[in-house]
Amino acid sequence: MTWIANLEEERQELEQMIAERASDSSPSVRLALSSLRRRLEQVVARLDDCRRPKVRIDLAGSAIVGNEIKLDALGPFLDELQETVSSIGQALKGSATAFSSIPSEIREQTSLSLEAAAPGSVVLQLRTPADPRTEDELPFPDATDQPPPLAVAAVERLLSVVRDAQPEDLNEDTLVDDVYPLGPRTHKHLNSLLRIMADAGIDAELSLLSPIDGERRAHLRATQARRIHEILKRARVGEEIQEKVGVVRGVSSLRNAFELVTPEGEVLVGKVREDLVPQLRNWYERQVIATLEVTVSQSFTTGITRTKYLLIGMAETR
Repeated sequence: MTWIANLEEERQELEQMIAERASDSSPSVRLALSSLRRRLEQVVARLDDCRRPKVRIDLAGSAIVGNEIKLDALGPFLDELQETVSSIGQALKGSATAFSSIPSEIREQTSLSLEAAAPGSVVLQLRTPADPRTEDELPFPDATDQPPPLAVAAVERLLSVVRDAQPEDLNEDTLVDDVYPLGPRTHKHLNSLLRIMADAGIDAELSLLSPIDGERRAHLRATQARRIHEILKRARVGEEIQEKVGVVRGVSSLRNAFELVTPEGEVLVGKVREDLVPQLRNWYERQVIATLEVTVSQSFTTGITRTKYLLIGMAETR
């Protein structure tokens, strides 16, 4: 039995003990009930901590005066942070698109909730949805092969982009390579988030604390945010829908990947929309009409163009 299971068992025992003594009005029992209820509150709080990863944001910079920040600076920052996380989550789900709204299911899975403002300059405690892996009673970070929940994966990807964009080794091509696979919606919201931080003078240290995966950190200063913003402004990320005829030669359900060979010998490699993955094996070595969402990134500085394919539909050739 793991520590999570132990806590759950203790919660049930405490609830039963409280229910059994609820009708007893003797002073000694009343005192005992008070103690039991305090312990139950502690156990429930710890269980909540176990199941819901935290995002801690320490804000500093010229936008912070003492322990205060104006709402017209904080509001847009939090709004674009949420939109960036949800957009990254949509991309990681294999459904990034600039042509429709983010599905409500993905919104729900990547929703961040403000829990409290902790003591400090300006410290925000945010909560992600519950991590379903904790229901499997996993006591150690390396004890599971299950992927992290979407909110955790999206925040981790955001932290990774920030870490790769540190000023001492900031490389424009590497930065664009990090961002463009996430699609034009992420490009738009991330760029807006960076502009807000730069214009308002907000420095942010972001920490992700997960009961399964441990802690991740990244620091982004306002000056650094402006530099990244300027780089992303010089890159255009766009999407279009294309249909390609070809033979499906390589498929991988585990890697969520496909390989399509056209009659002209062109080899297209990319990801598969999540709901199509179970169908991949049915199309192997068959000629199909593949519907592709094509994301193209072009740097106005280097002239480098990058193309990413997402398979969103397949049909038999006519």
